[in-house]
Amino acid sequence: MKIYYMLQHLALVPHGIRGYAEKFKLSLMDAYDLSSVKFLELVNWIFKDHKIDNFTFCGLSYGAITTRSKEEVIPIFEVESNTYENLLANKTINEEEIRVNFVGNFSKLPKYYLRAMKKLQDQTKDFNKKFLYIFIGYDITPKKKMKNFEKWKAKKIDLLINTGKNVPLEIDEFTDKYFINKFFPEVNKEDINEAINHYYSTL
Repeated sequence: MKIYYMLQHLALVPHGIRGYAEKFKLSLMDAYDLSSVKFLELVNWIFKDHKIDNFTFCGLSYGAITTRSKEEVIPIFEVESNTYENLLANKTINEEEIRVNFVGNFSKLPKYYLRAMKKLQDQTKDFNKKFLYIFIGYDITPKKKMKNFEKWKAKKIDLLINTGKNVPLEIDEFTDKYFINKFFPEVNKEDINEAINHYYSTL
């Protein structure tokens, strides 16, 4: 009898938000607002529908934070910090008992963003059933500068999904990788289902 290994840890790198804004002639702020909605949908799909215990989502990298203009980065910070506020009241977070942890170099983040992070981590710190890891200010190369990196790394990623462009995180060679050829805000539930079904088909 064939025994299936359940997918324990899924990661997603949401490339293509700026491309989406250009394609549909939207402001970058509007594109990130739509991406925030998509992220909240992902939380439901992954934790509730697919019963996955660990989900890693990548926000802005350290390189993006330090090289892009303030005019571009500040609105993104505002959208993301508001998203963390929305997670506080998220039904799935509370019903599935999901602890939220942030991973990265936080030295370039504004104070209001750090407060939103802390508030979300503090409210979910007693949850121990499932885990949401949000990468922000991350740089895989200088690992020693990334807060919470070692704890995160201990939970091996089974499936890494990229959207928009196929430039994955540098993770160990045993991680399965899947590319969705859509800008991140265009990704739908069927795309995620297909990626997860593909993972199981390779076991």
